[in-house]
Amino acid sequence: MRIKVTDTGAKAKQAAANYILLAKSAERALRVTQEMLIIRRAGFADLDETRAINAKLPEIIAAQVAIEAELNAFLAQSAAIQPPSATDVKNAQQLAEQLDAMNARSNNATEILGAAQQLVEIWASTRV
Repeated sequence: MRIKVTDTGAKAKQAAANYILLAKSAERALRVTQEMLIIRRAGFADLDETRAINAKLPEIIAAQVAIEAELNAFLAQSAAIQPPSATDVKNAQQLAEQLDAMNARSNNATEILGAAQQLVEIWASTRV
């Protein structure tokens, strides 16, 4: 099932709402993660962790920008999406909460990057 924001019917509207919720959760979590990794790299990271951050940070930034661009295209009625399942939305929200908690606890970059990658993979499943 592919949907556009203009599709009618309760099922399509719920699918669009789920997609928007997933996209906004992922975008926010990746933005916060990006900021925390930059801070961590500047003040706390050892050499190996700095290398890991430097290698993955461009991917996180690119994913965040892509999520925002695709959400804007969807809302502008110029793109269709594959609606996420309710499980994907729930998992994305949980990963966003985990990333917030990891950032607050100053977990190491490897754990943060792993959770961010899982979030990107869930979002990627909505691409057509």
